[in-house]
Amino acid sequence: MKKQFRKSMFGGFRKKDVEEYVNALEEELEKLRAERDEGLELMRQQKQDRERIKKVLSDAEEQAEKIVRNAERTAQEKTKSANRELRNELNNKVIDFMTVKYNLAEFSQEIDELCAQLKGVSDSVRSVSEELTAKADSLADVPEDRESDAEEAAEKLRNE
Repeated sequence: MKKQFRKSMFGGFRKKDVEEYVNALEEELEKLRAERDEGLELMRQQKQDRERIKKVLSDAEEQAEKIVRNAERTAQEKTKSANRELRNELNNKVIDFMTVKYNLAEFSQEIDELCAQLKGVSDSVRSVSEELTAKADSLADVPEDRESDAEEAAEKLRNE
């Protein structure tokens, strides 16, 4: 703001012009100071906003990390629990299998014993059958007068 002052009569500048100029400069200075103060206030608010945003972001990041840690811990606990349950179930299945296998072995042994007994009985029946056949054959060779003796012998065999 360039101003030219008019000369006064006594050699110098007119006081009124100088005062107006000084007043205008003071007003301009006051406006500039107000603008500067507004700018400074705006910068201060922006700085506070940045600090608040940083804090919010930091808090959010901490919360996110906490959530992730808790989720990981929960997942690990659930995995361990599921593994324990599966292991217990598998152990129970193995025990059931071993019990069935043991019972099957016992039944197999009993069946073998019964088969051996049946074979013994079968051999005894065969032997008795052969003896009876031999005796019947020998009785068939007996004359008729000895039929009564044969009947008595047959009766004895039945009673034995």
